[in-house]
Amino acid sequence: GLSPFPEPLLSASRQEYQRWQLSYNERLVREEISSLEKVYELDKMELLLEQLAHVIGSPLSINSLREDLEINHKTASNWLSIFEKIYACFRISPMASTKIKAVKKEQKLYLWDWGMINDRAARFENLIALHLLRLVDYLRDVKGMKAELRFFRDLRGHEVDFVILVKSKAWLAVEVKSSAQALDPNLKYLLERVKIPRAFQVHIDGKSDKRLEDINGAQVFMMPASKFLKALP
Repeated sequence: GLSPFPEPLLSASRQEYQRWQLSYNERLVREEISSLEKVYELDKMELLLEQLAHVIGSPLSINSLREDLEINHKTASNWLSIFEKIYACFRISPMASTKIKAVKKEQKLYLWDWGMINDRAARFENLIALHLLRLVDYLRDVKGMKAELRFFRDLRGHEVDFVILVKSKAWLAVEVKSSAQALDPNLKYLLERVKIPRAFQVHIDGKSDKRLEDINGAQVFMMPASKFLKALP
């Protein structure tokens, strides 16, 4: 999809979306933000918003972002917080585990408008992140469950894209792939060490749809993203 926003989505035109997106980013920074916060370098703030499309799914480095714009760390961090307040982006933190030496301070960032992301794999991961965030909101707001969206990464470099925690315990793991392929070894690694009831490896290309052998009591599924998303409440 071009974007989750109605205008570009319904237009089904990449050119229309690009025109809309340029106008949207400008309005977001120069009208929404300037009406709420005292920011004096709006041009650099617009550039920061554009840069965020290139860090999707990777460990977020505020230092790298600030160096490119020649601003200090405090300013860059403050601007990111402002973007979160106006629903331009959101961040997720790593899950903790007593059985694995997981990273503690790293974060990953995703955009509410995935159309800004040119890289196809990153755009797909961002789309899944938004739907899982919606699932977490559903569990919290409708079911009254304490739920959180996290990711997994340990000090040795093993990584799983998303883990949903319920009552601070791993409840669901999701690994995102562009194409159908064998079970990701990092997902297998996590499931072997942490009790998680269900795990999914979802792909955008390919029709592989099957339940794999259970791992450490976890039900493991491989399926197209379209089927996975349709099953979400």
